[in-house]
Amino acid sequence: MLWVGPFTTASSAFVHANLNWTLGPFKYVMAGPVFHRWHHTAADRGGSSNFAGTFPIWDLMFGTWYMPENEMPDAYGVDDKEFPQNFGGQMLYPFRQ
Repeated sequence: MLWVGPFTTASSAFVHANLNWTLGPFKYVMAGPVFHRWHHTAADRGGSSNFAGTFPIWDLMFGTWYMPENEMPDAYGVDDKEFPQNFGGQMLYPFRQ
């Protein structure tokens, strides 16, 4: 736990950083900011992909890898007009579907 905790924290901070880094050939080894951004797009634009938090090999193995070359997501978040605006409603939202 002495090394897993700091590694996980650093990895999480890295994928959420406001950087346009694709990591080049290492994009298949380690999740980067662009890889993770595609996870947060609308479902029809790639949002139903890139579930791996740290190692994209899992997405490659299960067919959920999505990271088009030289393209960035154009929208983020949930595209549902009835998505709740308050915290409690947002926490219960997945269970209503």
